[in-house]
Amino acid sequence: GPHVVDDLRNILDWDDVPDRVVAAGGRFVWDDDGETPNMHIALFEHKGFPVVVDIRDLPIRKGLINGKPIKASPTYMGSRGHNVIVCEGATIRSNRGGAESRENSGKKLRIKKYKGEGGGGHAQNFIDAVRSGKRSDLNCDIEVGHQSTMMCLMANIAYRVGKQASIDQVNAAMKDHQDALDTIKSTVAQINANEGDLGAMMLGPQLTFDPKKERFTGADAAEANKLLRYEMRKEFAIPEKI
Repeated sequence: GPHVVDDLRNILDWDDVPDRVVAAGGRFVWDDDGETPNMHIALFEHKGFPVVVDIRDLPIRKGLINGKPIKASPTYMGSRGHNVIVCEGATIRSNRGGAESRENSGKKLRIKKYKGEGGGGHAQNFIDAVRSGKRSDLNCDIEVGHQSTMMCLMANIAYRVGKQASIDQVNAAMKDHQDALDTIKSTVAQINANEGDLGAMMLGPQLTFDPKKERFTGADAAEANKLLRYEMRKEFAIPEKI
């Protein structure tokens, strides 16, 4: 999640995080005691700009191909595991290896192709910066990584303060953004294709967030803010002041 969100924030030149989030999802098909959702949809709003982020850990459908379980993940607008920037007449689709532009019909545009190396040098860059002791040597400042991770934590918290809801209620909560509705429809179809029990989903309230104070505000803030920190083992606890 943080890697994809970090790309998104970089593309859009954000120096902070969204101020609104609503999330829905659940843990479907898996027969275990886990609590983390394996199908998770979040609709963010950054100063009026909508962003849909979804993480899905089920295959496109239940079944076998050549005797082996299907593992392929779903696509969105013909892309799998990408960021999709929706413009008026075209889209920009990016992944760890680069980006390209396509008309809404799917035809590739020859505007520009962005090349990438998939992040292969990130680990070495971090080690080199630790050895040099120079913050300027980092490809990505720690605060940038913190903010990209924060968006994922916001989505997790928005889910955790939620309650069971029908699919109609989930749609109603995200009705203002068509891409969110399309994502919900695709998620429901995928759960059904995996023969999951889709009686209900967890749906969180729309939470507002103060990016400067890094605190939730408004209705439901008290419950959400309790989840911003947790009790850590003393030897690994992060101090309030460093």
